[in-house]
Amino acid sequence: MNNCFIYVSQIPRTGTAGQNKFEQGVIASLLKRKSTDENFEIKIFSASIDGEQSKDEKLILTPLRKNYAGFILHQFRLFFSLGNYLWGRRKNNLYIFVRYHPAMIAPLILSFIFNARLTMRTGPVLPNLSFFNKNPGVVVYQCIKWVLGLFYEKSSSIVTVTEKIKDWVLETYKLNPEKVVVIPNATDTTLFFPEPPDRRKWGLPENEFLFGFVGSIFEAQGLDTLIQALGLLKKNGAQVPFIFIVGDGEYLPTLKSLAESLGVANHITWAGNIPHEEVRSAINACNMMLIPIKKESLELKGSSALKLWEYLACDKPILASEFSDHQFLEKSKLGKMIALDNIELWAETMALEANKKDFLLQGRGQKFIKEEYSYDSVVEKFISLSIGPKPV
Repeated sequence: MNNCFIYVSQIPRTGTAGQNKFEQGVIASLLKRKSTDENFEIKIFSASIDGEQSKDEKLILTPLRKNYAGFILHQFRLFFSLGNYLWGRRKNNLYIFVRYHPAMIAPLILSFIFNARLTMRTGPVLPNLSFFNKNPGVVVYQCIKWVLGLFYEKSSSIVTVTEKIKDWVLETYKLNPEKVVVIPNATDTTLFFPEPPDRRKWGLPENEFLFGFVGSIFEAQGLDTLIQALGLLKKNGAQVPFIFIVGDGEYLPTLKSLAESLGVANHITWAGNIPHEEVRSAINACNMMLIPIKKESLELKGSSALKLWEYLACDKPILASEFSDHQFLEKSKLGKMIALDNIELWAETMALEANKKDFLLQGRGQKFIKEEYSYDSVVEKFISLSIGPKPV
């Protein structure tokens, strides 16, 4: 009898958002994983939105259109493709790991039909609906809440990426705390690593201390705090440091206008969206990286953004908003924390670091990531949790 680990997700691999990059990393790690147990089998069911075809028999891609009808149709297709696979393996031990999405229902139904053990990875699903302005309506909202409860009840283990999300799950659904496990995000250590800086490539000042930020640009990221900090330094007649910002989003025009109004636009280089394989070069062009996430976002879901691990994999020290999820930075001497949304302290700390120029990790960041936060490491945790002993 074989052990069959089945990874199921409705998040496409293509795209520049963090969730897409995570999907790319997890699937790549699963596809290359070599098992010493000939009775262990891996199968992956994911989504495709651009006609992408699978080149590996272990990966099944189901077409998805990102609207209500498209999500429903995807679940019908997934039900039959996943159901057909489970039927063919019905005499084996079946372990389904689901990366949860509010439209996801097929894996839950099939886990009951085939008596498969279910493990799921979840976020703060219900608060996220309002946070991202989804507004599904009362009936749809109650359906999502009910189905999510069924998922939590059926799952032998539930994975969250932060303690804050774990707290929300336990407070909302009154589950056994042993059932919910925190496994933070990860990064691809074959793609992110230290390399000599190439500032000319990005049109950056060659001899200035340079702060950097990489990510989607929306209000909760806290980039307005950084720009106001630069503005404060300029107002006080202090030396204004330089920032390299990579990414795009609906909040970008607001930030550019803010920088112009404060007279610090010439101290910020905006790269916009760049290919994922170019992000390593952008990070390595900087001396220190920034994570100024706002209080509202941290209190909702905590912090385990992919950028955090990508920065460290490139061996860059970090200035981050003060929060429990960032405490390891100071404990491991990988970075410093700054009080939430505090413009004065951000200005003071950035000016100090730009002047000192002596915060170097000397390989400690890269080592930290390789040991605990590579995709290979996280995938092994997913598999061990799925097929290991159930929580009491």
